[in-house]
Amino acid sequence: MAGTRAFEVAPNIDLQVTYGPEPLTAGMTPELQDPSKPLTFTVKDSIGKDVDLTRGIKDGFGVDTVILKDMQMHLFADPHPDNSYYHGKGAKLPQYYWLRTDLQNYSIGLENNMYLYSVPNDPFTPIVFTKNEGNYIFKGFCANDQGEFDVYVYTPDRKHCGMVTVKVKQPHVEYEVKNVESGQIFNVRGNNSTSANAADPDFVMTALDNRLYNVTVTAWDAQGSLIKGIAQDVSVCSGSGQDTARFTTLKLVVGNTIKIFNGKLGTMLIVPPAVSTAGMPMIPVEEIQDIGFTFTPGNTMTFKVGSAEATCTIGSTVGTLNGNPFTLSEPPVLSSGKALVPASFFEKVLAMNTKAKVTLTYEPAGRVILIRILE
Repeated sequence: MAGTRAFEVAPNIDLQVTYGPEPLTAGMTPELQDPSKPLTFTVKDSIGKDVDLTRGIKDGFGVDTVILKDMQMHLFADPHPDNSYYHGKGAKLPQYYWLRTDLQNYSIGLENNMYLYSVPNDPFTPIVFTKNEGNYIFKGFCANDQGEFDVYVYTPDRKHCGMVTVKVKQPHVEYEVKNVESGQIFNVRGNNSTSANAADPDFVMTALDNRLYNVTVTAWDAQGSLIKGIAQDVSVCSGSGQDTARFTTLKLVVGNTIKIFNGKLGTMLIVPPAVSTAGMPMIPVEEIQDIGFTFTPGNTMTFKVGSAEATCTIGSTVGTLNGNPFTLSEPPVLSSGKALVPASFFEKVLAMNTKAKVTLTYEPAGRVILIRILE
């Protein structure tokens, strides 16, 4: 009589694996939002010491170095739901399955970027893999929808393993739709529209009423930071990092010293914004120079945006924009020693940056002044 029995050789699940940014943002490559924060896995052993995956088993020549390409291909696994080894017999893809970059450009199997997404004359190999101490960095990763996936990390001798679940969440997006003819403004926060009527932004955008609308989109990533990109030029929607737009916002509230810069609370103002008797918002310019201009105070004040210059004088409606005479709708005033400048003039000052699109809006109901700069 004889018999056989198979024993699976499995590693100890004792590595501590974490990742960042946590969570990731759907539709966005992390380093295009913040160059210092690409998708990064940190690997530590059971006592919290960094694990060096470049040290493997010595070969016949006494060399134990694991090169980056082999490390990426063989020590990191991000199996899809139909992988029976990781998910059990009968595993299959769900009816809806998202699209995401694979962690491997190349691998022994079929699940890699080169095989899944390439055409013969245009190989798709977006992942740039690097290492920094116990941090393992995958630049070029992107998922198109919210969801999650497991990543397994092995030591070169296959004696140790760790797993982390990477979560991806949707960005938060707000739309402002402005009827250019009437000035009426509709706001959409995350597509919460439920009825089709004239005040419904979904209706406005689909009714084919042959009117011109100005649409402003503001988006925040899964960490709550404003999505603004890293490039200097306005986006032309080519999808490359060089064409990613930079978006700056500043929110002020009339009668309040709060200042919200790029979605985060900034240094409190000394003098709050005001509204003139004619209904014009008045901006405390000296304390908001972080949005892209320099200011020289005095009875006659000077603004500089790059090489362009503007001036105005306390109590006077006479000013200049880039050397040309300009008539202000309201004279600047002093409040507690700080200058308040009419919003209509200040918007023109910021617009001296010819590479930027500047909008300044005031919502009387909430007494909110919102400045947006797209460059």
